[in-house]
Amino acid sequence: LQRRVILHVGPTNSGKTYNALQDFEAAASAAYLAPLRLLAHEVFQRLQGKGIPCNM
Repeated sequence: LQRRVILHVGPTNSGKTYNALQDFEAAASAAYLAPLRLLAHEVFQRLQGKGIPCNM
């Protein structure tokens, strides 16, 4: 089993979510863990809008 784990860490407003979603959208499969349900829902809506299958 080959797996690649990417962890985005940085200060507030440094682009962590943006960079994480760029990697996420390019991956064949991925898991996104958000610290807030609201952020998870925003990501869900963004991916749905781009036609990327996902669920919460």
